[in-house]
Amino acid sequence: MNYLFLCKYNRFRSKIAEAYFKQVNSQDQVKSAGLIQGKPIDEEIKKVAQESDLTILGEPQGLDDNLLLWADKIIVVANDVPVSILGRNNPKVIRWEIPDVDEGDYLGRLETIKVIKEKVDLLARNSM
Repeated sequence: MNYLFLCKYNRFRSKIAEAYFKQVNSQDQVKSAGLIQGKPIDEEIKKVAQESDLTILGEPQGLDDNLLLWADKIIVVANDVPVSILGRNNPKVIRWEIPDVDEGDYLGRLETIKVIKEKVDLLARNSM
């Protein structure tokens, strides 16, 4: 199965979900993207990810038709991305209402990582 994690800019939430999914599920394929391609990932985000035993790889990428065709499941890891752009009642789409975190909000980032890990754990268990 091919999983695509999607957030607004592919700088934090979808990158964290992708990195953690790769740790807990090696049998499925996973990628991440942003509705809009974000600016390069800053060191603060990489640092908080490393402190949570995650490594963020690659630069932010935007959503395109190839990714949409590739994905069997699209997990919207955001509360600020309208799922309607992916088609009404699209069976491929799962939405996690995860708010973005303000820059510099270290504790908020840690809490968001915790929430994402819990949701990815459930997803990975259900896919096996």
